Amino acid sequence: SSRLWKKLVNELQLATSVWAGNSVDRDPGLFQIFVTPKSESLIPQIEQVVQSELNRLGTEPVTPRELQQVRNQVLAAEYFQRDDVSDMAYLLARSKILYGDWHAMELYEPGIDRVTADQVRDFCARYLIPDNRTTGILVSAKEAK
Repeated sequence: SSRLWKKLVNELQLATSVWAGNSVDRDPGLFQIFVTPKSESLIPQIEQVVQSELNRLGTEPVTPRELQQVRNQVLAAEYFQRDDVSDMAYLLARSKILYGDWHAMELYEPGIDRVTADQVRDFCARYLIPDNRTTGILVSAKEAK
């Protein structure tokens, strides 16, 4: 139900799936967008749509509903990671290694709740620009022939 899903899968029917996510580390991480096109010939059009939506995110604040939806998804993913003992051990170790204190993981939810639509807009305008982008196109050997 993201903007990209609605545009690429539902509205324009250029893709069969869209996924976006980021890595949160001490060092600068990656924000990744994965799109499965309906055909290889649609890739240039998909790239234009993705960039257009990223540009829009850098100029127009997300709606309160969109922001809450992302908060819910991010926090749900975080809580599901705490459902398993080995995953919990990983999260505690990650907090200790990255932030110097295992208690840092307790600050994650309040930090997510403090994110504003203006911060999202400003982040997108600064970082999700063409000069910061690397595009990889993976084509199956069968399609490459």
